[in-house]
Amino acid sequence: MKYFYAVVFLVCIISQIQAQDNNNLLVPSPGKVFKHLTIEDGLSQNYPLAITQDGRGFLWFGTLNGLNKYDGYSFTVFTHDPYDSTTISGNSVNVIFEDSRGFLWLGTYGESGLNLMDTRTEKFRKIPRSFRNIHCIAEDKDSNIWIGSLDEGLFMIRAGDIAISDFKFTQYQHQPERPASLSNNRTREIFVDDDNNIWIATDSGLDEL
Repeated sequence: MKYFYAVVFLVCIISQIQAQDNNNLLVPSPGKVFKHLTIEDGLSQNYPLAITQDGRGFLWFGTLNGLNKYDGYSFTVFTHDPYDSTTISGNSVNVIFEDSRGFLWLGTYGESGLNLMDTRTEKFRKIPRSFRNIHCIAEDKDSNIWIGSLDEGLFMIRAGDIAISDFKFTQYQHQPERPASLSNNRTREIFVDDDNNIWIATDSGLDEL
């Protein structure tokens, strides 16, 4: 019987230690304050999908209702105007990427496609192709732009073509008869490593180009 009580005592001690550890995990970190920015502060929609900071320090937020620029004090909102071709082509902005030239590449859901924004003029150009559901954008060491779609695989725009606004695309898709092709057309993320290899996360695993 004394062994039984000893085991019960040890279990109680261990449970108390674990409870103390769990309580310690729940203690708020001192000095950490969260500031809440919502539509009441000028944000166009309370469901941000993407965030980036440009080379001049401005913060950009993609939402389900347009692109937001934040200067630390107030928001400037950019939305689609069907009567103005220099506005963004769609309001559901889920990818924002600044390239080495200082341009913002903006990917949207649905059929609205890909946009290029000149942050100096704050004008937009829709890239002349019907991209669907753009999910990620990256730039390699040669300044080529890589675009991942949730439907159409992977695209690449060469740096030289961007410089002359001649947007030609190389498309990479899954081909069942080619084992070395893209493993899946649903592209989740793109990463360029220090050796300029392109890593692509897809719904069927990880690819290296």
